Amino acid sequence: MPSDPDLRRINHEIAECPHCGERHVFSVLVRLRGQPVMLFGGPGGPSLLAFTCPRTKKVISAAVPDPPNAEIVGPAEDDRTVPELESEPASETATLPSAAEQEYADWIKASRATAIDFCKTMLTAATGAVPVYFAVLKYLGADAVGGSWFSRVGAVPPLLFLAAAIVLALALRPRLGWIQESDFASFRALRLRQLNRDILVGLALFSSGILLAIFLSVAALWR
Repeated sequence: MPSDPDLRRINHEIAECPHCGERHVFSVLVRLRGQPVMLFGGPGGPSLLAFTCPRTKKVISAAVPDPPNAEIVGPAEDDRTVPELESEPASETATLPSAAEQEYADWIKASRATAIDFCKTMLTAATGAVPVYFAVLKYLGADAVGGSWFSRVGAVPPLLFLAAAIVLALALRPRLGWIQESDFASFRALRLRQLNRDILVGLALFSSGILLAIFLSVAALWR
């Protein structure tokens, strides 16, 4: 096998062979991961490998999970030229990092979907706020007031709602481009910053319209 500095060996134990019933330990080749990249996706499942029972020479299919800092390549076939993968020392709180890693992966998986769902909800709220605003003013009798500062300022909240809807729609607009794997991290960071910026701008416009609408509603009650 060609020398590869990223290759390591780990031992995988099969407690009870399905063919002979004995315990077997096989060597598995793994490749060290490079610079970690945050992805909106959960961790991959275990790799299904085929081993050979040393007694019956029959094939044993076994699922081997990826180590925390490497990925499965295949059976090592007892290649001693590849060094073993150094494992982290076990501790009494070994279950805590695994639980934290699982929760971290869940947050990564749901983070972008949460932002997209928030944009969709706010887009619906911004467009629906326009008819609700005019219905409330009509109920308060403010539509009868004309030629005053109230009628001029009263046109600002629906404009703010529509502006917020436009910004949120732009946040949801897909971007088309040719992206290589090496450029994905920078593209993802840029896209997330754009999404966060549009959400903040749209929320600021919508909140300003709501506050101004509340002020006008109170003013209509006291006129």
